[in-house]
Amino acid sequence: MARLRPAVFEVLKVDPVLGRSLAEEDVETGSTAVLAHAIWLERYSGSRDVLGRRVILNDEPHTVVGVMPPGFSFPDEGIDMWAPRRNRTFDPAERTSHNFNVVARLAPGVRVEGAQSELDAVVAGITEQHPAEMTGWGARIVPLHEDITADVVPLLMVLLGGVVVVLLIACANLANLLLARAVARRREMAVRGALGASRGRVLGQLLTESGLLALLGGGGALIVAPLLIRILVSSAPPGTPLLDGAVMDLRMFAFAGATALGCALLFGLAPSVRLSRTSFESALRTARDASPSGQTGLRSALLVVQVGLTVVLLVGAGLFVRSFRALNDTDLGFEPANLAMMSVDLPFARYPETPAHVALYIRLLQRIEALPGVVSAAGTSQPPGATGVMTFSFAIDGRVATNPTGREDDESLHAVTPGYFEVLGRRIVQGRAFDSGDNDDGAPVVIINESLARKHWPDGRAVGERIAFRVGETPWREIVGVVEDARLGSPDAATRPEIHVPYYQKTWEWLAWNTIVARTAPGADQSAVLSAMRGALLDIDGELPPQALGTVEEAFRRNTARRTFAMTLVGGFGVLALVLSVVGLYGLISYSVAQQRREIGVRIALGAQSGTLVNRVLGRSLGLTLLGAAGGLIAAVLASRALETLLFGVSPVDPATYAATLALITSVALATTWWPAYRAATTDPTLALRGD
Repeated sequence: MARLRPAVFEVLKVDPVLGRSLAEEDVETGSTAVLAHAIWLERYSGSRDVLGRRVILNDEPHTVVGVMPPGFSFPDEGIDMWAPRRNRTFDPAERTSHNFNVVARLAPGVRVEGAQSELDAVVAGITEQHPAEMTGWGARIVPLHEDITADVVPLLMVLLGGVVVVLLIACANLANLLLARAVARRREMAVRGALGASRGRVLGQLLTESGLLALLGGGGALIVAPLLIRILVSSAPPGTPLLDGAVMDLRMFAFAGATALGCALLFGLAPSVRLSRTSFESALRTARDASPSGQTGLRSALLVVQVGLTVVLLVGAGLFVRSFRALNDTDLGFEPANLAMMSVDLPFARYPETPAHVALYIRLLQRIEALPGVVSAAGTSQPPGATGVMTFSFAIDGRVATNPTGREDDESLHAVTPGYFEVLGRRIVQGRAFDSGDNDDGAPVVIINESLARKHWPDGRAVGERIAFRVGETPWREIVGVVEDARLGSPDAATRPEIHVPYYQKTWEWLAWNTIVARTAPGADQSAVLSAMRGALLDIDGELPPQALGTVEEAFRRNTARRTFAMTLVGGFGVLALVLSVVGLYGLISYSVAQQRREIGVRIALGAQSGTLVNRVLGRSLGLTLLGAAGGLIAAVLASRALETLLFGVSPVDPATYAATLALITSVALATTWWPAYRAATTDPTLALRGD
């Protein structure tokens, strides 16, 4: 569910398919709701009688007033209901909260740059009036489409690049095939010309054949494409925007068909023109297996390009493999295995104050710790795997901050229960952990992590110092411990300074949520433990379902899914490119050897050793491969910069990856061409010399 101002629907110009959207008068009561189309179909079977029905949100009744159109989800994917934001727990005069987003529509003719200039002037005026709260803060206008797709654009560019490179490799293969086919048909075309066929007629026939090949290949691809798209969409990371548009419609069919036909005609045109210009007299006199001047060089050039493009994809695949290994080898600072999580958000209607929050979570933790398979449990306001961060600024006793607020920069804040660090396996490097005495009756305390300690107390004397979140309003909190750094959000997220306060000492009534993290015994069925945790919550409050259930490892897999997906895509393209290159290299060498069979037969008859002939063929193959690989490595260095945002723990110009790619493509080239070279070198010379 999302709470927002009713004007958002008007700004987005989205009308409901049933009923009405939220209105400003709904803000006072906050008792209306608008359903997403999917939940309307799922829960209410698409009934129009849903209008006027009551739904309970956070223990408060809401009346359904409308249903939004299919596919609409804002501000995030998966929103199933919208209700008006009442700001009941938010003081409009409070200027230290900077976590709200605004959506606006530009006036006709106004550009983003102009609107940004106007907004900067507004922010400057507010900062001048409230320097303590606004210094260092601002507002930036970002086009909505850009904001939605910002995280997925690099992934889409990887996908597009892989498709283009594989297409070019396939086209190079096609061109080589058509060139070889043109050589084989020289005598046929010469006979046709001798019988009166014009060059235009010959060219038309050849282009018709190329077009027919394109239609057959493209038609088969269009049959397979919808299945591949479904596989691609189903394996894409959760939350990838605009996936509903990834379908094969008429535009996609037309584009794919035109691409297939265009590639076939384009790469079939040169061989066709060359063949149509063949001198009929010379072709009839020339041996059947002789290649026209220049065609061998053109085929070799195409193979070099093919190898180079393959190297680009293989380098990308290698970088992602090393990146994935670096992710798996990263020291997280805690033990993510065997951790089950259940998130709870208490409704204000029945749990309005901190004592009620504390009482419920104490009971819940006692019940969960007694469950079979659970070793220990604790609560936290920010669970492992959470991507959002709650931050607070603070003052240090005895110091004057350099900014006008009187406080230090805001840092990540976690409200945790006793035993939290032990459950996660995080080590206390100085002082102590929280215990049962750190409650409302105890002295206010905090624990910070190593990053924050190094930032403000580089001499290592953080324990015993005091901080406060509101100077003069909140009691000073003593730092009683320093915990080791941990990557709590994701293996690829850098550690950041953290402040930990005891949940049982929190002074914020709005902080009613908590995530129970349970350490399970090795080998325990975590799905059964999660089900039991849900049951424990419902036993305490039967009207309080969990917000989320899962494991820490699942959360981390979701957070790294985009990198893993990119690695899979590039790896798949790399394998496909390698297969195409192997086929192209094998075909070229086999055809080249077949063209030289008379020459080879003469050499063998004159006493040439088979090993010498094999080495000669392998040397040519190796030369073409190394030439293509050199160009591919240079192109990979330039292209890999685009992958930098998707890589982790590895440089885009990682020497080991480039060396491994060169070794792989060279080995594959030698292994691929050895057989045709060996077969040619062991040919009976009498058979080779007897053939025409």
